[in-house]
Amino acid sequence: MSKGVIFSNIFNKLSSFSGALCSLLILALLGITFLNNQLNVDIPAANKVRDAFDVSIPFNEVAKLDLREMKEEIASNYVSSVPVSGYRAPAVSQPAAATTTNTFHIGEPTPVYDTAVDAGNGVMRYMTYGGRFLYAHSTRAFDPIKYLGIGSTFTATIDGVTSTYRVSARYVYNKALELDGSANNQRRINIYTARDNGVRHSLSLMTCGNGSNNDGNFRLVLYADAI
Repeated sequence: MSKGVIFSNIFNKLSSFSGALCSLLILALLGITFLNNQLNVDIPAANKVRDAFDVSIPFNEVAKLDLREMKEEIASNYVSSVPVSGYRAPAVSQPAAATTTNTFHIGEPTPVYDTAVDAGNGVMRYMTYGGRFLYAHSTRAFDPIKYLGIGSTFTATIDGVTSTYRVSARYVYNKALELDGSANNQRRINIYTARDNGVRHSLSLMTCGNGSNNDGNFRLVLYADAI
């Protein structure tokens, strides 16, 4: 057999094999396409994975929104560490107490010329500066004034005349620091003369405590005017 015939036979066989291989490949691709169409299931829109934020918003704007939300959350959860109430300077007139009644009555006070005189169960009237200053124990005759505030009223009989008085100012003083016994203590003189910030009142009343207790280290002072 000649070489030409041999090469011709080999070429024919390869051609037949290539044709068969191409047919197989085409069938395989068609099969894969068919399977893909059968197995491909559309995911409902509600179940699709979404971005964490709207991609239409620039990133720098998103950062601003997040920061504002953080600030609002911190503000809503913030609890102030500053106490609601604290020490009030005695020189500031205190607000009215809940009681605003005239059922409290001061009977005829006892005239004295020395504040060292113990009030006992009664009310003393200091006469040295004009008789406008009254004092008594907070556990006895002047217990009711602890519950009187600015605007509260009471009655008093002085020199045989009964009048109604309204509280105009209310103070608490530290006895040792603000009402020392020196003769030139202006605050003490103002109390004795019933003067407060240059205003002359009808009466000044003083007792122990800070208005809610009977602490001897403090003095409760009320200024009142006849109405």
